[in-house]
Amino acid sequence: MRCELKRLLRRLKTWCKNHPEHCDFLDDIEDLSETCPKSIEELDDFWKAFDALLTKKKELEDRLGKAAEDAQDDMDEIDDDVTELEKDIKNLNEQKRKKYLEDQARKQKSAQAEAKEAAAAKAAADKRKKKKKQQKKDDDKIKKLIKNAKSNDAGDDAFKNLIKGMGLDLLDEATGNAKLGKIIGGILVVKNMPDCACKMFEMLQQAVRAQLNGQDLFRYVFTNEYLRQWNSCANLPVFSSIMIGAEELSEAIGDMSKAQCRKTIKALDQAMRVQCK
Repeated sequence: MRCELKRLLRRLKTWCKNHPEHCDFLDDIEDLSETCPKSIEELDDFWKAFDALLTKKKELEDRLGKAAEDAQDDMDEIDDDVTELEKDIKNLNEQKRKKYLEDQARKQKSAQAEAKEAAAAKAAADKRKKKKKQQKKDDDKIKKLIKNAKSNDAGDDAFKNLIKGMGLDLLDEATGNAKLGKIIGGILVVKNMPDCACKMFEMLQQAVRAQLNGQDLFRYVFTNEYLRQWNSCANLPVFSSIMIGAEELSEAIGDMSKAQCRKTIKALDQAMRVQCK
């Protein structure tokens, strides 16, 4: 019995020595090891003391277990926080990636739009340049026709070539007795064309443009102004002296088709380019 009691106490004592940071009842074990029960009463006291030691050990184990659980709970919470943080970082990285892709797409779209705009601007500039070059070529041709028609040796053919070259023969057809084509041609070949003739061309063009736009009232206003400018010019060619009233001229222009209007506007543009400053 004594050896068995010593063995039980020795196991507790060994555990305490192995866990000195936790065991606070080593002295109780050593005191009990010195006890030698000699009666049933003393043995009962021994077992009570021994049970008290076991209770202390069990309480200690429970505390350590609770501490371990708390520590594990803390670790679990930390793991959860780390997981949430990793999710946040992932979301931020995803948002950053999406924003980067959106920025790149926006930059690419902007660059494409700029390139398209630049290409369109270049095409428009090339078109204007080509048109201007062709206009100069056409104007030089008309200037040559005007020069030939102004020559003292020029005959009717030179004047007819001018009228036809500018498309003024079509204006004659459109306006009938008004003979606006020949009138404009005649003014162009005057050796010292008066400045007021340019204003006449402008008002006549505005009247034709009003017809093209379906503005009957403005057509009459501009034909009336055209005739008023006519009266202010003193040295127009003799064959341009065919005079008609503003209402009659407005009606003549009112019979013009859209195609005839466009050709007339173009011819008057050219007349003003080559003879007006």
